[in-house]
Amino acid sequence: MNFEDLYHRGLSLEKLRAFLAVVRAGSVTAAAGGEGSRRSLMSRQIGELEKTLGIELFFRKGKTLKVTAAGRELALLTATCFNEFEAFAERATEGETGLRIGAGASIFEAVVFPRIHEMQTRLKGFRFEFITNNTSGIIRALHEGELDIGIIRAGDHGPNLLSTPCGDIDFVPVGRIDFDRNLPEWGMAKFLNRVPLAMIRGDGQFVSAFHQLCEEMDAHPQIVIKTESFGHIRQLLLSGHPGGVLPKPLTAELPSSDFHVFEDPRLRRLSRELVIVIDTRVARLNDRLGDIANELAQIL
Repeated sequence: MNFEDLYHRGLSLEKLRAFLAVVRAGSVTAAAGGEGSRRSLMSRQIGELEKTLGIELFFRKGKTLKVTAAGRELALLTATCFNEFEAFAERATEGETGLRIGAGASIFEAVVFPRIHEMQTRLKGFRFEFITNNTSGIIRALHEGELDIGIIRAGDHGPNLLSTPCGDIDFVPVGRIDFDRNLPEWGMAKFLNRVPLAMIRGDGQFVSAFHQLCEEMDAHPQIVIKTESFGHIRQLLLSGHPGGVLPKPLTAELPSSDFHVFEDPRLRRLSRELVIVIDTRVARLNDRLGDIANELAQIL
């Protein structure tokens, strides 16, 4: 069935809009905001859309709706198309192309922001929008067309995403020399045992790998501060906190007269391999996206 047939059978943007609102809200009532007349209209629009397409978009049990596999695919396609319309409208009015990039706060701080000048030079004509989220949120947003590009840890992406390696992040312990003037002469185990540390929150792979490394070194770190990002830890160090663990790029501008960065081959196990990911469906709608992702990977 071609688009003309679907159009003459009643396919419309308004029905697709109502359908997507119900999928996102989880029910017709929630999507309608409690308005009885709007609830009836949206129910009718979804029924007509199912009849037009000849498929079931929801499983129905009483008043409960659960989206079908076909419905989920249509919702992703619809969200992508609507987001592309919005992006087109922005480009037409602002004269530049928006590029929405999603990553964790620490990836932005350690990898992306230090290279912003080169990004602006090599990706001319783009207005960058940086959106902080966790890995699952980034993947969802890519599938729904809310992001153009994601930067995540290698191995964390699932199906329907194209990935391009974009380098590693190495991590190092950092201490303030005014905590102890002999600190640069210490081994890493002594540093970890004696210096109060600021550490990233959570119990993810990085934190688990750090504690495993400490255990192998017979080190028992004193973690006295936990925070959301490595940028926060860097700021704490600059404000006087005695120690922490940072991505190596964030140590570049720390004054060597005030800070000591510990180097040790064993720290390599804390490294995180990063990839740039794009959604395959979105890439089919935007044939430049693959080239942009490859260019960004080279920059990073």
